[in-house]
Amino acid sequence: MRFVALSVRAIRLRNAIVIAGRSFSLSARFISTLSQIRLSTTKDKFDGSAEKSAIAADRNKQPILEVLQKYIDQSSLKILEISSGTGRHIMHFATHFPNAIFQPSEIDTVSIHSINMLIDKYKPNGEGSEEVMRAVGQRSFLDEKALSPNRKVGEVLLVELRNVRVPLFIDVSEPVQRWFLPADFGAGSVDVLLNINMIHVSSNAAIDGLFWASRILLKANTGLLLTYGAYAVGGHITPESNVEFDRTIRQINPEWGLRDIAVIEEKAINNDLRLSKIFDMPANNKLLIFERQNH
Repeated sequence: MRFVALSVRAIRLRNAIVIAGRSFSLSARFISTLSQIRLSTTKDKFDGSAEKSAIAADRNKQPILEVLQKYIDQSSLKILEISSGTGRHIMHFATHFPNAIFQPSEIDTVSIHSINMLIDKYKPNGEGSEEVMRAVGQRSFLDEKALSPNRKVGEVLLVELRNVRVPLFIDVSEPVQRWFLPADFGAGSVDVLLNINMIHVSSNAAIDGLFWASRILLKANTGLLLTYGAYAVGGHITPESNVEFDRTIRQINPEWGLRDIAVIEEKAINNDLRLSKIFDMPANNKLLIFERQNH
């Protein structure tokens, strides 16, 4: 299997991928997902690409959840996700932490629309329920406690989520003071900040903005920043598939690329965050846990 060569013209809110004379408007997060799927032909790349993106999200959402469950309890936490993509991750997590408030965000208007569609369709036995069930995964939406006395456990039932808010437009490269955050997600009030598959497809300004925002928004001593994706370690990228992935995304945008964990850790230290744990994840990815310090 090989990577498909991509030619990209980037604009502020979207990226236009141009292949064989056709232009496709995709978010940076979506480009990342597509780039990591090894495909043999250009036709395979874009026929059903949304479905392949969903498959990629479904593949890693459970391993990420299992790490979250080691650090997040069932109390009424406030969880902000930067770069929520299509929203599949945050919807999956929200079903497992019903007492937490999840606030998704994106810079890409197409992704914001996708998240809103999931929220709108996520209603018990409502119109579009079967479509959502297929798109996000049936097991995450089953809640046996919510079954009426006349329903059997084996029947499909969608549980309406009330703990996922309408997504915000956030440009993480902008100072956090310019973000339009809800009043209850202000400075020092956020328990967990999630960031999945963004760092390797971001400018240095965006990465710096992520860590600066973590310093401002997370609760001192207890707040957590969790970042997931592919990284270099000790100046080296392994295995070869990650080397090829790094080369591909740098061709798309020279500001992108796999960052070394040591570089990321330095940014964290400069913003009163301590790298406390590194989890090896499937598909040669890692999940980094940063704790907000009180300095």
